[in-house]
Formats: sequence, C-alpha cells, structure tokens
Amino acid sequence: MINKDSIEWIEKVLDPNWLPKDKKYIKDNLVIVRKEFNDVNVTCVQWDRNGYNVKVSQTASIISIKFIPLKSQSLGKTTQEKTEYAKLLAKQIFADNGIRKGIRFSKNIQGETVKTPVMVPVQNLKVKIINFSFHPELVRQFDDGVIGEAASIQDEGVNLKSVDGNEVDYENREDNANWDMTRYSWGYWWRNVCWWNDGKSVGFFALKRESGPIAIDYWSKLDEM
Repeated sequence: MINKDSIEWIEKVLDPNWLPKDKKYIKDNLVIVRKEFNDVNVTCVQWDRNGYNVKVSQTASIISIKFIPLKSQSLGKTTQEKTEYAKLLAKQIFADNGIRKGIRFSKNIQGETVKTPVMVPVQNLKVKIINFSFHPELVRQFDDGVIGEAASIQDEGVNLKSVDGNEVDYENREDNANWDMTRYSWGYWWRNVCWWNDGKSVGFFALKRESGPIAIDYWSKLDEM
C-alpha cells in the first residue's frame, strides 16, 4: 500500500516527460527505508532523465524531488540567478493538470437548487506553482544555498472569517474563477510547493494534500502514526 501510494504521487506531481521511459521502472525500483528518520518510514527511488539524476523521497505527508545535473554546469551564483534557475526548472518538471473537488449548482424540475459534488479539472499547474511559490519576499539566502517557501494563506491576504456550509459550497463551486484565492486551494499539493537551490542541485518538496479529512502541514505528526 505504501509503495502504491508513493508511485501514484510521483506520477501525479511530475510531468510525464520527466518520468522514467520504462513505465515499470518506478514500481520495480522503489524501496522503503523503515524508520529512516526517528520513527518515520521513507520510500526512495532515482533515475536519469533529461540531463539530470532525479531522486524522489517520500514520507506519508511530504514528497521531495531532487534534480542533480549529470554534467557539470552552473545552477546560478547569486540569489537571483539560483531563483531563476529553479523557476525555469519548475516550469518543466511539474504535471500541468490536476483535479480538485467542487460543487455543481443546478436546478431540478421543481426549480429548486441542487448541489452535486463533482471533480473539477485544474489546468496550467506549472504556471500556478510559479505564481504560488516564487514570491521574492519568501526567498531566503543561506550559506549553503537558496530556499523559497510557498505563499501561505496569510501571505496572500485571504479572508479567514467563519463561514457556514452554504458558503463553503459556493466558494468551491466548479465555475469559481477565483477558487485559487480561496482558503480551500491550500488543501492541494500544488499550493504547498517549496524549493531550494544549493548550487549543486535543485529540489522541490510539497505536502501530499488533496483536500481530505486530514489537514496535514509541515509539522504534522502523521508520519509517525
């Protein structure tokens, strides 16, 4: 079950052009390391593609993907250069389509409003991730590289006033063009992508969230359950 979930997340997050050419490769090479960090189990797999060694590690709540160039090259020297390199790579490696949970409003023959749960396609994820995760004010320089954080609900200035069930359904309606700026969009992985560039490798890590009953964060105890 752990391996199946890990494979599904790799295929969900990465663009198909960055997956191994052999469709069975991940299944045949994914390994689980029991209690690699304290009581946390980690699944790992790596392959070469598009001039990089791609390393993927996952816990129950976080997926981390590291890209190491196969040939010596500069990944940027200044903070700006390292940020731009990571941004250009992000435009390539992520899947461009996802799905969110939504609500369809319609009328029945009696003229009453009917609410139906639907799965809503989310397109242009690459562009969205760039907009969500590369705010200049959320980029930090450290001695060993640069790290960028995903914008939080507070960073985006989203209203967190109490709402009732009808308001929740209305904000999650399938035709809400501003859904990305509702609190509910943070329930999905692409709203929670962080990144780093240490000059030798570029990496991305995200919460494995898909609007479920468990609202995980980067401090979640889920991994130790």
